[in-house]
Amino acid sequence: MIKSSLYRANRASLTILQCNKIIETTTDEDVLLKRLCEVIVYSCGYQLCWIGFIDNDPSKRVKPIASVGFDDGYLDNILITWDNTSCGNGPTGMAIKTKKPVVAQNILENKEFEPWREEALKRGYGSSIAIPLYTETKMFGSINIYAPETNAFDQEELKLLETVAENISKGIASLRC
Repeated sequence: MIKSSLYRANRASLTILQCNKIIETTTDEDVLLKRLCEVIVYSCGYQLCWIGFIDNDPSKRVKPIASVGFDDGYLDNILITWDNTSCGNGPTGMAIKTKKPVVAQNILENKEFEPWREEALKRGYGSSIAIPLYTETKMFGSINIYAPETNAFDQEELKLLETVAENISKGIASLRC
């Protein structure tokens, strides 16, 4: 258990360092988002990472903007919103609405994950986390990370991933100024 916690903390710390370097040196938003997803998947050992931005129109859809990892059509086959329907009350929609991270530690058993469960299990996703991307004045969307194992995100790793999301939000905001 200690080794697992230490591994998770180290993985998240590595993510922060690498993401901060990318944020500091990248001037194109699309490139920034793609490179951040690459770090999270390839350097930190997650199965899938995608960043979705919100639509402020009546559909309240969350549109995937960048993704890296094993997707196999997952993002093409699902609908995620941030409204009050079942498609808006999963991890991503709730993270956006509450401005707080939402973890599905066991996709198979998490009732809020029902609309996407079948597609997620086909791809071997065991757990996921959605972390909102926002500044004081602007909600962008969320960063979503998937792992093959259940219970992949402990409290310390969650705190570190929140830091990554905060830095991504600041990076997006500074590029848009």
